[in-house]
Amino acid sequence: MAEELEPDSASANPPELPELPKLAHELPAPEDYLPGTPWWIWGLIGLGVILLLALLIWIIKRTLKDAAPPLQPQKNHYAIASASLTRLETDCGDKPLAQVASNASFAIRGYLAGVKNEPALYETTEEFKARNPSLPLAVTSLLDDLNDAKYAKSTIDESRARDFLTRSQSLLHTLHSAAELPEPAVN
Repeated sequence: MAEELEPDSASANPPELPELPKLAHELPAPEDYLPGTPWWIWGLIGLGVILLLALLIWIIKRTLKDAAPPLQPQKNHYAIASASLTRLETDCGDKPLAQVASNASFAIRGYLAGVKNEPALYETTEEFKARNPSLPLAVTSLLDDLNDAKYAKSTIDESRARDFLTRSQSLLHTLHSAAELPEPAVN
């Protein structure tokens, strides 16, 4: 059994191969027959690579500078918000008051976010009012009423929904008119 575990001595040492015959002549080194490369050729190659890279950089910069940046389309945020409120008016009798109030609030906040870069879309009514303490009473009253309706028990109330939409349209028009006024010159 011990003999079976020992490796076969013939398989451990492969048989020796016969030595290859020597050629009658040696191959000479190619450097003996080719002339050496002068240093100035290597200098020209390096200079050529540097000039090629400089030309490539100059072309890329010129191309990028000449290309005008694409203009971003300007949205008419007033028209978008007004159209949203008008669509709500057409079918406010079929929708729950909470949905009408939420959509009206979203239209006003969307207008503020687009025109004045207000973070109103991402704030609660309380946060928005706290950040803007000089809001007119009509604005805070409407926002409070819309907020109350959004979180109250949802019912269909067409007259109250129309009141919200009328007040929202009026507020949107007031905000838009105020946004169009030129800012006073600072002396």
